[in-house]
Amino acid sequence: MADIETKGDDIVHNEGIDGVDHVVSGLSKGQFIHARETALAATRDPWTVLKENVRVLLAIISVQSSALIFGIETVFLNALVGNQAFCKTMGYYIPATDSYFVEAWKISMWAGVYAVSQFVGQLLTASMCDRFGRRYGLYAISLITYVGVTLEVVSPNFKVYTVAKVVMGIATGALTVSVPTYVAEVAPREIRGGALGVFSFNVTLGALVGSLITYAGNQAYPSVTDNRGWKIPLYVGLAAPTISIVGMLLTVTESPYWLTLKGRSDDAIKSIRRLYPRKSDIEVNEEAELLVYTVEMERQQRAANASISIFECFKGINLRRTFIASLPSLTAQLCGNALVQVYSTYFFTLAKIENALAASCVVSALGLVGAIASYFMVENKTIGRFWLLFASVTVITICMLGIGIVNSAYGGVINKQGGFVLVFFVALYNVASSMGAVPGWAYLGESASVQLRAKTSALASSTNAIIGGFWNIVLPYELAAIGPTTGYMFAGFGVLTTLAVWFLIPELSGRTYAEMDELFEKKVPARKFKSTICTGDYGNHQEGGH
Repeated sequence: MADIETKGDDIVHNEGIDGVDHVVSGLSKGQFIHARETALAATRDPWTVLKENVRVLLAIISVQSSALIFGIETVFLNALVGNQAFCKTMGYYIPATDSYFVEAWKISMWAGVYAVSQFVGQLLTASMCDRFGRRYGLYAISLITYVGVTLEVVSPNFKVYTVAKVVMGIATGALTVSVPTYVAEVAPREIRGGALGVFSFNVTLGALVGSLITYAGNQAYPSVTDNRGWKIPLYVGLAAPTISIVGMLLTVTESPYWLTLKGRSDDAIKSIRRLYPRKSDIEVNEEAELLVYTVEMERQQRAANASISIFECFKGINLRRTFIASLPSLTAQLCGNALVQVYSTYFFTLAKIENALAASCVVSALGLVGAIASYFMVENKTIGRFWLLFASVTVITICMLGIGIVNSAYGGVINKQGGFVLVFFVALYNVASSMGAVPGWAYLGESASVQLRAKTSALASSTNAIIGGFWNIVLPYELAAIGPTTGYMFAGFGVLTTLAVWFLIPELSGRTYAEMDELFEKKVPARKFKSTICTGDYGNHQEGGH
């Protein structure tokens, strides 16, 4: 590290310096003590930090724009079958109705290979990001997305379209690992939660855009012989990776944390300078020292190295950190997201809402409102990540219970008034789940140790994909048997999830990664994380204000 090189006896190999009893290579005694003080310093006002760090904010926005294709692709998975030209290309003709139809098994196959490919993409990306760097992983994903969407556009039959779904599954799965990993490592801690939550906002925005352009394509080119009705939305889908690549080329540099892990201290300093051009040389050096401090303290506590196995995520305190990274982003999946997505159009019909698509767009827009509102709370010292997540899972559990009760009250034959009540619960669910998704992605990105961040993100994201795939297989049969009464089952899962969140998920708002390491090493209970004062000594802790 060019500007903070150490010499001989200045390296910390001692005991008793201001309570220091660790051996840390790469820092002098004074640098070590100062880095520890920086790690324990109080947080600053998030809005001040935001205004002072425009360059890193632009880098985060560029990287997070990749999530738009995730939302768009999710909509395309089902929406395109409403276009007759698409059905003619992928399905068969039904003389009785004088229309074309895509068989259910093909739609299920596309959903299945998409989910499995996401899982594969998530696991492959963790290793790729650890070995080759976070930035090159992001570029590779954008290129894979180009290939996938291009294959979708030129597909002459369902077989080629299936291959396209495999490619797009790998790309979107990889996004859920590479994006939060990079953002978690470059965002200042004061805005880290909001920065990570932009992913969920862009997924929702992408889904809304996907719905609108699919509808526009159907309206503009309704003819069964005009493939523009389904290909133009796909062309629009190419805009997402284009925006990302242009933005990343202009603003993104390699993660300073990854460079520090690889022992490339000089490059880490250059990266910090590019991401934070307003920092003075002294501040840049302080940031570089903090990175070395965090990485080396982790290595000492875990006796780990850069080639650490993914199985380490299931050992000791890392198992707890993996669980905390995984559960918050799973709350919607566990508490009825699949039911809401499948039955929302049906509920609109019951309420005698003539334009179901318009109503669906309004509900999606409400979800965006919820996501935006959450940005004002996720870094708030009073609310923070935990209370936002806890409130979200509580409300969506009540919504599932409400759907079940309404269905029972009407004996399964729901009138217009009952339909409006169900639409209300769907809208409230979307708002609450969108608000919970922001802290969910924050936990996914920041809960793991530095050395296991990519691997932990992969495990958390792949768990989400597996559970989503499970519901895609099981839920249609359950809905066919008992319909919206399924809300009771998800309400039960919601109660269990709410209890798990209360007892097991800590508050991480405003903490540096060094502080998180200390709290996890001390095995501090979840509900005491916020009140525990970190000391830099991993063996003792105090409770009180922070």
